[in-house]
Amino acid sequence: MSGGLIHGPEDKEGAGAEAKEPGFDPTDKMLYIDPEECIDCGACEPECPVEAIFEEDAVPEEWKHFIKINYDWFGRDYDG
Repeated sequence: MSGGLIHGPEDKEGAGAEAKEPGFDPTDKMLYIDPEECIDCGACEPECPVEAIFEEDAVPEEWKHFIKINYDWFGRDYDG
């Protein structure tokens, strides 16, 4: 995973260290990107093992509910 923007699946401060470990299994886990820190550069998209990273306005309809989950994880207000 790239940079310090990716967090989780358990540790909000851990910058996704668990996901960087060899053998990490993303099944039934979610990583989070702080919507206040993300600049929509797309650098993390090819790093996602399940191809689930999109710019917010390009999230497929069936996955849009994850946007609020992501905001909630960081305690951010979502007005979408």
